[in-house]
Amino acid sequence: MSGYLDDSPHRVPNSSFRFQQHTKSLSTMAELALASSIIAVLQISGTVLKSAFKYLHGAKDARENIERVIVGIGTIESVLSCLKELVEKQNNSGSASAPSLIMLNEPGGPLDQCKKSLEDLLRKLGHINPLKKAANILIWSLREKEIDDILKNIERQKSLFVLALHRDQL
Repeated sequence: MSGYLDDSPHRVPNSSFRFQQHTKSLSTMAELALASSIIAVLQISGTVLKSAFKYLHGAKDARENIERVIVGIGTIESVLSCLKELVEKQNNSGSASAPSLIMLNEPGGPLDQCKKSLEDLLRKLGHINPLKKAANILIWSLREKEIDDILKNIERQKSLFVLALHRDQL
């Protein structure tokens, strides 16, 4: 299909063709932004895991709670990795990503909320000193409720990611 309405000497651009090209370009940009956001959230989750493992060694009395953080972040990483692979596969094949996947990357959307929750969790875990075990236990007991709330929020986002993955598989 040419980008012109007819083949006359006075060729008039076909606005439908331009719109299709523009829409395809926007779709590609949205998919690249989605992949980039997923990678950014994966990087933050890796940093949170490192911090949690450091905390695990510094506050042995909070072991069960910290292991819950590690498992929660590990599962979100797994789901995000599946999302990343799906988006990359779609980008490489030239097919457009489903709107349910693109929607994940809207401002204030699930990826944005997950990223913010992970950053909050990282700040909460960032005050760990492996040499001060008693202080670490006290810090954990003071922040346990906040950390649980953050983990619940991350779990909600994970559920949305899983739903988007399943919807795309249909």
